Amino acid sequence: MPLPPADVDVDAGVVTALLRAQHPDLAGPPLRPEAIGWDNVTFRLGDDLAVRLPRIAGAVDLLRLEQEWLPRLAPDQAPRLGAFLRALHRPPSPDAPRNSWRGIPLDAVTGVKTRLAALKDALPGGSDAHAELARLWQVARTTPRDVPEALVHADLHPRNVVVDGGRLAAVLDWGDLTVGDPATDLAAAWMLLPVSVHDGVWAAYGEVTAATLDRARGWAVHFGTALLETGIEGTGLAGPDGGGDAVLAAAGRATLARLTDG
Repeated sequence: MPLPPADVDVDAGVVTALLRAQHPDLAGPPLRPEAIGWDNVTFRLGDDLAVRLPRIAGAVDLLRLEQEWLPRLAPDQAPRLGAFLRALHRPPSPDAPRNSWRGIPLDAVTGVKTRLAALKDALPGGSDAHAELARLWQVARTTPRDVPEALVHADLHPRNVVVDGGRLAAVLDWGDLTVGDPATDLAAAWMLLPVSVHDGVWAAYGEVTAATLDRARGWAVHFGTALLETGIEGTGLAGPDGGGDAVLAAAGRATLARLTDG
């Protein structure tokens, strides 16, 4: 899934100029590129800070959405993934945002079978893994939602979490916050953690139905293949030749390997 072309080329010079003009007290620490996503670019500012700016015009409204909704959600955050998701997945208010791409029924999500076929040789486990992932996807996309809609983050991949000393410290990129299927977020168990500790996630989260876990695996197939494809094709951050992004590729492979391990 190639990244869309940037509407604004955000490089270190642009970030430095903005810091000098708007926040001169932070313009001193060294600046280095850290990550690039579909919507935003992130730079590390020294050892403790980061600067995150939109690279496409559509991301501006998503950032405004984050600024509006994060203050409402901040008191509910918890240090562990299961407890955090349990706190987040509450009944939505009437004015909660809706997203036509995330949290939707999986039979409306496109591109997964195509990515699976294209990535067959790159999958951990090869053809056997491809068959199992295709099976998980088919089960998930034919399993209807059996729990109420809730507020979901909808983009909990590894580059959108902050880990401090091995513990979940923060969750980033709330621009896709939406009312939708909680299974969308539960896919993060496969993206972030080994299968051996998943029972702890479900225990902290609360009761999870078998159907919801099936859909969560489907979302993990979707996210895992998207991460792997993007990592292989490259984000442009790695160098002027637009080479691959090893971190994203590794995250995608790890997600897909956990799905086929259990």
